[in-house]
Amino acid sequence: MYGPSGTSQRRTLRKSHSYTATSATMPPAHEEAAPAAPAVAIPEMGTSTSTSTSTSTPTPLFAPPSQPPRFGIPPLLRLPTLVALSTIVAVPLGCYRGGTLASLRFLAENSHRLPTTVQGWYFYHKRKNYVILHAAMKESFKFTLRTTGFIATMFGLEAGLDAARGQIDFVNTMIGAVGVGFLYAASQHIPRSQVKATLRSGAKFGLIYGIAQDGLRAYEGNLWYYNRLRRVWAE
Repeated sequence: MYGPSGTSQRRTLRKSHSYTATSATMPPAHEEAAPAAPAVAIPEMGTSTSTSTSTSTPTPLFAPPSQPPRFGIPPLLRLPTLVALSTIVAVPLGCYRGGTLASLRFLAENSHRLPTTVQGWYFYHKRKNYVILHAAMKESFKFTLRTTGFIATMFGLEAGLDAARGQIDFVNTMIGAVGVGFLYAASQHIPRSQVKATLRSGAKFGLIYGIAQDGLRAYEGNLWYYNRLRRVWAE
């Protein structure tokens, strides 16, 4: 069907097609290959890329590092708890005390002019209830303020001495109670003889309360001088 000239033409066309396909797939000579991305080192398991710095843990405020706190409660949590409990107790006691004194005072002030009619007794008791309520609220606020101040002073001194001395025992409790007695005597302006009696009462209360705490700590094995005496006796 085809002559020799046709065969040569077909071969020439096949060569031109193959050359065109090859040149399409190959990149031009003037285009350079893109640079390879730098290798990134991946840390192995258990290794840290950041340098560790040694930091010393600061000692907490009001917390001796060698002994557990009193009652197992840190001072920064124990003090607000004691103040809150003293407030709950002092509010009704102050109301009762102020109301009772106001009732007796009102009766003494009006005993010479008691009413004689039903209407008069009605206004008498109405006025009396108002005076009692006002006096009870006023005395409750004052009594609660004094009580919480004394509680915060005593146990604040106790916790501060625990941290300063580094030992938890009855001595710190007794000093805190004596400090409260001195504060009470200074606020009430009592005579010197009564000041001595107040300080003695505070020292007795602090000694009894402190020894009770020491007994509990000795039972738990946290009392420092009891443990030292046991080691001495064991030797």
